[in-house]
Order: sequence, then structure tokens, then C-alpha cells
Amino acid sequence: MSPRPALIIHPEAADEARRARLWYEARSTPAARNFAQKLEVAIDHILDSSESWPFVDEPYRRYLMHRFPFGLIYRYDSDSDTVTIFAVAHLKRRPGYWADRPV
Repeated sequence: MSPRPALIIHPEAADEARRARLWYEARSTPAARNFAQKLEVAIDHILDSSESWPFVDEPYRRYLMHRFPFGLIYRYDSDSDTVTIFAVAHLKRRPGYWADRPV
């Protein structure tokens, strides 16, 4: 098994994940905990199979989280063997808002 790529999380993506968790926390502690666990699983899946998920806008790919209306928008760079997560995007709000984020 080959080593996993390095992970970079864009600061705005980290903030989106934090805000989503706080939103769930205000409604249900178990839901917030489940969201955090599903987010970790999503990141693990992306790191294990970086080129498996479909392009949403090449070179960006989208991994859909299970049981939550969020997708992780990321880019895999094979030259540097890195995965950069650009957004933890709610799937029903402002599609493509993340496209102008600096690399």
C-alpha cells in the first residue's frame, strides 16, 4: 500500500467545518459528534483514494458526506502528492462559491 498524500485544509474550509459542527451542536450533541465523525471518515476516504471521486469543476473533485448535506471540495496534486480541501460546502447553498479561493 502506498503512503497517503499530504493533507492541506484551506482555512476557510476549516472554518466551514467548525461552523457546521457548532450549528449541529446547538441542536443536538449526538448529531454534532456524528457530523465530526463523518467528516473524519470523508477525509480518510479522500486520502485513501484521492482520484476516485468525480470532478465538479476540473481540477476540483467533490466527495459527498454520508447522512449530512455537505460535500468536500478538494484537489489532488499528483506532482506534490497533496490533497487540498478547499471547502466543506453545504450542498443546498451557493454552488461554486469556493471557486475563487486562493490556492
